Amino acid sequence: MADIERGYRLAEAITRTGGRTYYLASRLLPEDNRRAVFALYGYARMADDIVDGPGEPVDQ
Repeated sequence: MADIERGYRLAEAITRTGGRTYYLASRLLPEDNRRAVFALYGYARMADDIVDGPGEPVDQ
């Protein structure tokens, strides 16, 4: 399997588990658009998880 295909599958899995609403709504899109939405959501989700990092949230 090509790396790009693995990336799309990983992005879909991230979207399915982390953004259920986005995942369900994306099912209405054409496949090419759907894969792009999964990739974008997966990227944003991973970036958010990195920024949040481990540990307790900072008090504001």
